[in-house]
Amino acid sequence: MKKIFIILGVIIIIILTIFGWLTRDFWWQKYQQNKVLREFTALENAYKDDTYGGATPEETLALFIDALKKGDAELASKYFVPEKREEYKKAMINWTRLGKNNDIANQLANVDNNKKPNSSEYQMSAVGLNNIASLIVNFRENEYTKKWLIESL
Repeated sequence: MKKIFIILGVIIIIILTIFGWLTRDFWWQKYQQNKVLREFTALENAYKDDTYGGATPEETLALFIDALKKGDAELASKYFVPEKREEYKKAMINWTRLGKNNDIANQLANVDNNKKPNSSEYQMSAVGLNNIASLIVNFRENEYTKKWLIESL
């Protein structure tokens, strides 16, 4: 009787192992889908809860320049879209450490509108020598708060 239970136990373990091995791709795919969904939801919530940015791209740029001149990388990074804040925060900390934040802020103060806004995007640029854009700033409107944020510069 004891041998029967041992044999049944081994058979059950073998069946469960084979089942797990055969369905591993299904479970991995489910895990990845849930991970992507969680990341999307977190980003969507970050946009919904965001209080930074201006009513216009120009206002957002002015707020950003002010924070940059003060050397406040934390505040300046808040004027970027949520998914790029950490990236630009590190860059701005580096600019401040190198003493470049005022130079960059002054260059940003000279940007002009070169593209009319479409529904949710806007672009400004500073033109250097030979009418070549030396700095381009892209903005995106937060669809939830209707405030403008910097997408890239």
